[in-house]
Amino acid sequence: MLHAQAQSYLNSFINYERNLAELKQANIKLDRMHRLMEQLSDPQRKFRCLHVAGTKGKGSTCHFIAFLLRAAGFRVGLYTSPHLHDVRERIRILQPNSSPVDPHSVEGCISTEAFERCLRQELYPHLENWRETELGTLSYFEVLTALAFYYFYQQRVDFAVFETGLGGRLDATNVVHAEVCGITPIGLEHTEQLGDTLGAIAQEKAAIIKDATQRVVIAPQTQEALSVIQDHCDQVGAKYFTVGENIRFLINASAKSENSFSFYQGDQQYSDLTIPLAGEHQILNAVTALGMIQALNLNEQGFRQESIQEGLRQTFIAGRFEKLSLDGQEVILDCAHTPESIQMLLKTFESLYGRTPGIFLLGFSKDKRIEAMCRLIAPFAKRVIWTKAAHPRAAHLPTEQLKIFFQGSIVQSTENSEQALAQAISNCGRDDRIVVTGSMYLVGEVREKILTSCKSQVASLKKKNA
Repeated sequence: MLHAQAQSYLNSFINYERNLAELKQANIKLDRMHRLMEQLSDPQRKFRCLHVAGTKGKGSTCHFIAFLLRAAGFRVGLYTSPHLHDVRERIRILQPNSSPVDPHSVEGCISTEAFERCLRQELYPHLENWRETELGTLSYFEVLTALAFYYFYQQRVDFAVFETGLGGRLDATNVVHAEVCGITPIGLEHTEQLGDTLGAIAQEKAAIIKDATQRVVIAPQTQEALSVIQDHCDQVGAKYFTVGENIRFLINASAKSENSFSFYQGDQQYSDLTIPLAGEHQILNAVTALGMIQALNLNEQGFRQESIQEGLRQTFIAGRFEKLSLDGQEVILDCAHTPESIQMLLKTFESLYGRTPGIFLLGFSKDKRIEAMCRLIAPFAKRVIWTKAAHPRAAHLPTEQLKIFFQGSIVQSTENSEQALAQAISNCGRDDRIVVTGSMYLVGEVREKILTSCKSQVASLKKKNA
C-alpha cells in the first residue's frame, strides 16, 4: 500500500468518485489535461494506445486487450478504474513471458516506490501549478491519469490500453489519440452528468472517436445508441466494425470454469477459443477486444491462434464472477452495479447452479438504481444480508424497505461488511452459495477479508507443520 504521505497528497485533490454530488458543480475542462500534458512533453503521444468507453464491460474488454497484446510479445500498459483494494491496481504493466504466482493476484501493478517517486517528486511541481488556475484545479482522477501517461512513457511500453472513467468527451483519458477505439454496450448510468437518454450518453462516449485515422469496434447496442455512434464515426470519417455484423462469433459451449467460442472477421477465423471467465457477456467482451486487436492489423506480429488462445486463457479480472472459498463455503464476488449487469450476473448464476436460491450479501452506492436491482435479485435470494461499504457513497436502506423488495426472503441488515460476511458464513448450509455484489467498494472490502483470512490460515498451517 502507499505510504501515508503519498496517499495524503493524492487525497488532497478533489475526488468525484467519492462524492458525485460535487460533480454537478465541477469545472470539468479537457483543456486542463491538455495543458498539463504539454508541460510534461505529451507523454501520452509517445506510445501506441487503444481506448475503450461504454457503460457495461469496458473494464473487462480492456483486460482482454491487454492480455492478448502481452501474449503476442508486447509490453503493455493497462489503465482502469476504480480499484478494489489499492489505488496502484489502476496503473499496471503486463510483461511478456510473465505470469502471476498467485492466481488471484492483480498482476503488474506499479510499485509503491515508482508510484511515490513519480507522484511526489517528478510530477509534483507540475501538479502544484494546477492547484488554482483559470481552468480550475486538478481532480484525483486527472492526477492518476497523468501519472499513468507519464509512467507508461517512462517504462517504454509498446501499447497502452485506457478505460474511460466517466463518459468520454470530457474524460481525462480523452487527451490520447488512440489507433483503435472500442464502444461497449451503453446503458442509462450517471444520467445527471451524461444525459437522460441512451442517445445522449452514446454521444458523450463516442467523443473518444476523433478522426479518420482511427478504427472503431462497436459492441452490440440498442438501435438508438448504435445510430448515434455510427453517425459520429461517419462525421469524423472513422472506419467502424460492429459486433454481430462484420464481426461475428459463435458460442460453442459453456462449462462451469470457462466459455468456448469461435471468432470470424473478414478472412480471419479463430476456432474453439476459451476464456476462464464465467458468463456469456464475457464472451461478448472478449469478442469486442479481439475485434480491436484485429483492427490494429498486427497479424504478422504474433497474432496466431496459439497466442490469441494464450492471451484469452490468461486473462484474469478480480471481482468479475470470481470464486473464492472461506471456511469451506463458496463465495462469488461480482462488481455488478447496474440493472443490466445484475441481469448478467443472475443469468450466469442460473446457468451454473440452476434456480437454487443463494445467500446475497448486498450493498449499493446511493446514485444507483437500487430498487430495480433488488427486484431482479429477489427471486434468486433465500437470504439477503444488507450492508454498507466504508465509503461516503454507500447507501443505507431501512429493513422495512428491504422486506418490501425481497418478499419471501429472509432479510437482515448489518453495520459493515465484516459483520455481513460473518452472518453469511454462519447462515450457510453445505450446498449454499454466497454472492457478494452491488458495489465495487463492497466487493473490494469482502475480497480483501477473504484473501487475508486465507493467507492467515495458510501461514498457520505452515507453522503447525514446520
